[in-house]
Amino acid sequence: MNKPPHAARYFALLIAVPLAIALSGCSVVDEVAHKMKSVSFATAAEVSDEWKGDAAWLPSDATDIMIRESTVNDTAVILATSAAALDPELCSVVPRRSQPVYELDGAPSAYDATEAYACGQWTVMAAEDGWFGWTPNHPDEATQSPTP
Repeated sequence: MNKPPHAARYFALLIAVPLAIALSGCSVVDEVAHKMKSVSFATAAEVSDEWKGDAAWLPSDATDIMIRESTVNDTAVILATSAAALDPELCSVVPRRSQPVYELDGAPSAYDATEAYACGQWTVMAAEDGWFGWTPNHPDEATQSPTP
């Protein structure tokens, strides 16, 4: 029995599409299946110019910035290298009541900290070479922040 000539093309597409997705890396899988994406920036200025989110607490000297964020809401985590202190007009020390939804390689465990900084809707803690922050935070943390 002969198959119609277009059947071979459909079969090829059935093989090619999943293969293309698999070869494109984890980012496509993360965005579709896990509804998150990861981006990185060399400097805080790039974050400010190119990222759709808002992390006013991020020090201006921050470099090697990694962000993992939801593709459906404002949930995000940021890990950045920085020697600067957090701005006391934006952040204050509070009992840590929240934890990040996403993990990043190299980020500290929030469970190791009893205190953190409340920076508006972000909670931030010291990392080995800078800062690790997540949003959303617990409402009690947000209300203790110097900024909304």
